[in-house]
Amino acid sequence: MTTLQEQIVTILATANVAGGRIYPHVAPNGATLPNISYFVVSSVPTATFADGYPITETRIQFDSYDSTYSGAQATAKALSDALAASSLTNNKVMARDSFDLQTMEYRVITDFSFFS
Repeated sequence: MTTLQEQIVTILATANVAGGRIYPHVAPNGATLPNISYFVVSSVPTATFADGYPITETRIQFDSYDSTYSGAQATAKALSDALAASSLTNNKVMARDSFDLQTMEYRVITDFSFFS
């Protein structure tokens, strides 16, 4: 059985988001830009009103990195577009900008909730 994370990586790699450079937790030192790292923020069962069957809501944070602000923004948009076009039931929860002073890289942090 394929995990949600494996499905997401396949979707993003197939759409060539960040050139397929998608990493769990953190990108390796010196990884080519742009790239995306991701991790599960939470995964909790949730009841539905429609039929009463429980579903799982999994919230995942994606960090899109690039050497320019516009590059990080474009990578985050490509990520959002690829997930919106996928068959996964998801909802964009939030997005915000950041800058990593240690690596001197721009970052867009985007959280999505997935329902399964």
